[in-house]
Amino acid sequence: MTRVSAVSIALRVGVMMLTACNTGPRSIVVGEDSCHYCKMTIDDPRFGGQAMTAHGKIETFDSIECLVSFVAGLPVDQPARNVWIADYEHPSRWIAVDSARFVQHSAVRSPMGRELIAFSNTRTAHDLVREYGGEVLTWNDVRATVQRELRTPIAFAPTTPASSAVDTLFVSPRSGVAHPIADAVRTVARGGVVHLRAGVYAESTIVIAQPLTLQGDSGSILDGRGERELVVIHADSVIVRDLTFRNTGTSQTTDRAALHVIESAGCLLERNHFENTLFGIYLQRSQACLVRRNTLDGMAGSQTVTGNGIHLWASRDMVLEDNIIRGHRDGIYFEFVRNSVARRNLSTRSKRYGLHFMFSDSCWYEHNTFRHNESGVAVMYSKAVHITDNSFVDNRGSAAYGLLLKEITDSEVRRNQFVDNSSALHLEGASRDSVTDNDFVRNGWAIKILADAQENVLSGNAFVENVFDVGTNSRSNYSTFDGNYWDRYRGYDLAHDGIGDVPHVPVRLFALLVEQTPAALVLTRSILVDFLDAAERVLPILSPASLRDRAPLMHPPRRVP
Repeated sequence: MTRVSAVSIALRVGVMMLTACNTGPRSIVVGEDSCHYCKMTIDDPRFGGQAMTAHGKIETFDSIECLVSFVAGLPVDQPARNVWIADYEHPSRWIAVDSARFVQHSAVRSPMGRELIAFSNTRTAHDLVREYGGEVLTWNDVRATVQRELRTPIAFAPTTPASSAVDTLFVSPRSGVAHPIADAVRTVARGGVVHLRAGVYAESTIVIAQPLTLQGDSGSILDGRGERELVVIHADSVIVRDLTFRNTGTSQTTDRAALHVIESAGCLLERNHFENTLFGIYLQRSQACLVRRNTLDGMAGSQTVTGNGIHLWASRDMVLEDNIIRGHRDGIYFEFVRNSVARRNLSTRSKRYGLHFMFSDSCWYEHNTFRHNESGVAVMYSKAVHITDNSFVDNRGSAAYGLLLKEITDSEVRRNQFVDNSSALHLEGASRDSVTDNDFVRNGWAIKILADAQENVLSGNAFVENVFDVGTNSRSNYSTFDGNYWDRYRGYDLAHDGIGDVPHVPVRLFALLVEQTPAALVLTRSILVDFLDAAERVLPILSPASLRDRAPLMHPPRRVP
């Protein structure tokens, strides 16, 4: 054995011995240590946390919520050995989380926005709540609060820290400098501001490699002249706001984006305009970013030569809210995304899907409007997806769906409106899903549920003025319809309890004929179809016997606002 290898082995043994002996928390170095979960630099020790893994490694965190998320994500057979949190009053003092008391209040400004702080002194926590309000929580309460259905992913809206160097650089397109923005983002102080005066900037792709704010005046335009990406972010805590991005040009070899975020955390992208761009905003292997109040208009042409409005790939803990996306291939695209939310967005006139979603678990779509998209919305190959309070409107075409669920499990579709779609909701290979309290109004097909969609529950929905309420491809049904309102129901309610006394069969005989012979649709308003419907009610021999609502509602349900 050589001397070098012997020394190497000795060092390794020494490290292992030190690791095995170290059972307590270590000191955090502010400004140098980073959060293991969100990758942000730890700037405020009052919110810090530490966890020792099953292998004895200590990880540091910048907030209670990041600590909770890390602990919750550990394998069941490899839980954390120890977990500590900083005492808010004495940040150098570490508390075992089981003995700490936590306070959650809107006046608190924690790094990741969950408004949580911890105390070793229970009386201090209760005194604070009595004076300012809020709530005192235990560690188990905190875990439940942060993880409760994962309703609001962690998204960090960064602020600009003070700097002893130059904080703000103003840039003008008429400065005579060849690359004024690139020079400014390279030389501005860390955490500083590059402020663009109004005008058109046509310089080469701008690469941001440190935390900063890129701010524009009204009329600040970055123009790619049809040749390139405009801004690429390779740093955490970057803010880009109030800019117009134009003319990336198309590419058949790369996903060219106007604003491309790569392996970054805590970015804020807001109030920007995108015009004639292949991809508008592209977030790649990033986390904890907030994308809000942007307007994105895609390129002219077919879906084969256009890109997506907001594209997320292999990312997590993202929030997309209040954006307007028009005329892209897919308005919003999620692929391999976790614990993220899209809410209050408008996605319209997409050349394919208003929302395209694949291999992405534990995500939410809330209060969005998907209107007049050529293929509607597709959510595929995922689990624990929450689709609530959205509007799917006027998505029409031979292959258009208000919402397509393919291979989706353990998810919910709740309180949505499906209006004037060719096919409002299509379930294929979807299992153990809940479809509740939705309105299906004036659609061609309200629901198509295929035989491979199993153990789904459909209840509290209202079916009004649809050409066909339910369609299927089999006489067997493995899902449950219970307590829905059907405007075609002709039963009675002798008990006056609001529930029909006889079951309702929602699959029309004519619908089965149309499935076999689509050309038969021309007979939709004919007396022949009325005769078939009447005959089927009297002698239901062809409709799936297992597909019926055994407790149909007599009146439309009153919706909760």
